[in-house]
Amino acid sequence: MSESELLGVAAAIYNHLCMDPGRSHTIESVHERWNAWPSKPAPIEVSQAALELLELEGSVERLEVSGKPMWRPSLG
Repeated sequence: MSESELLGVAAAIYNHLCMDPGRSHTIESVHERWNAWPSKPAPIEVSQAALELLELEGSVERLEVSGKPMWRPSLG
């Protein structure tokens, strides 16, 4: 996947997370939501890479809930 494609995935994921900013999401729920629209489904690792990119830039934050990683838009 190219960098521009990954940025597009990150934008789609961020938009999805911002629809319900008070809720945290698992990697599986994030992946299922955005991955429903591409004509060729992407592996879950693409969603993981996009979430890590968003976390690095401060757009989302990662939480541990019952030992499971969850993501939500940054509140700051």
